[in-house]
Amino acid sequence: MKPFLACLLAAALCVQTVRSLTCFVCDNKPTNWKCLSPKKCGAFSSFCMTSTTSGGTGSYKTFSISKSCVPICIPVNLNAGVAGTSVTCCKKDLCNYSSATSVKISSLALVVSASFLVLLSWTGL
Repeated sequence: MKPFLACLLAAALCVQTVRSLTCFVCDNKPTNWKCLSPKKCGAFSSFCMTSTTSGGTGSYKTFSISKSCVPICIPVNLNAGVAGTSVTCCKKDLCNYSSATSVKISSLALVVSASFLVLLSWTGL
């Protein structure tokens, strides 16, 4: 009986405790500064996710950021020139602090838009 208890004690000491992930969370905020509230995730959440959307031209531009704890995360980076969306995933505590990888309006779209404006000014339209 003593060898069994010794093995059981050794096994119990070797088992790692399950620790919940902690992520920043927010929903549809206009800036990253409003998305820095930490939250302990549920047992089934394995990823911290950051989702951003942006779009618009000229004086009408929009930006939205959301952060959450999720069980499954698929990275996405779609850019349609004047609009786009991005989803980034990470697996460490508070790793979704930044929106630096958020989608930006592409430089090609800016060049095309600027060229179009120059053409309009030359033709007088």
